[in-house]
Amino acid sequence: MPFGAGKTMCPGRYFAKNEIKIPVTLIIRYIEYERLEVNTKPEQMQNRVGVGVVPSKEDIPIRYRYKE
Repeated sequence: MPFGAGKTMCPGRYFAKNEIKIPVTLIIRYIEYERLEVNTKPEQMQNRVGVGVVPSKEDIPIRYRYKE
């Protein structure tokens, strides 16, 4: 549990969530991107299944540029 539970929940959890949303919003607003090799699905790390988000074994290739 990233922010604790019960009486000991993190008082800054709402601030931390907003700090994550701001850069994601700026990236969506100012950058165009496309995924390369659309027909391939990246393999996932099987030792991380059940521990939250399962990352891929390698980076997903993308092409990006700033919007004009």
